[in-house]
Amino acid sequence: MTRILDRYDGEQLQAMADQTPSRRIGQPEDIVSAVSYPASDEASCINGAR
Repeated sequence: MTRILDRYDGEQLQAMADQTPSRRIGQPEDIVSAVSYPASDEASCINGAR
């Protein structure tokens, strides 16, 4: 978890998680691929053009 969630207790975190489709709080590692792929050489053909 990130520090921003430190202000919430376990019950509050569970209530937030229950409102998500995955029923869990995401971790920073969950978005690593989504962020790193567009910045990689493998994504050189992605340019946003239609």
